[in-house]
Amino acid sequence: MQRWEYKVVRRQRDVGSVWSVDMVDVLPGLGDEGWELVAVEPRSDTTDFAGITTSDLWIFKRPLEPA
Repeated sequence: MQRWEYKVVRRQRDVGSVWSVDMVDVLPGLGDEGWELVAVEPRSDTTDFAGITTSDLWIFKRPLEPA
């Protein structure tokens, strides 16, 4: 049975609407390392602006090497 390892990249948006991580810069390197994007989960970390995405989780997986 195939086993997987997972990696989560969390980005946050600051007051000026700038993301803490530029995924355009990060994705090529993750792909070179064998990571595959599984999901992006938007989050709202504040109750002041409910429904506004203030952070997100980028979830990746790759095959786990047999021991």
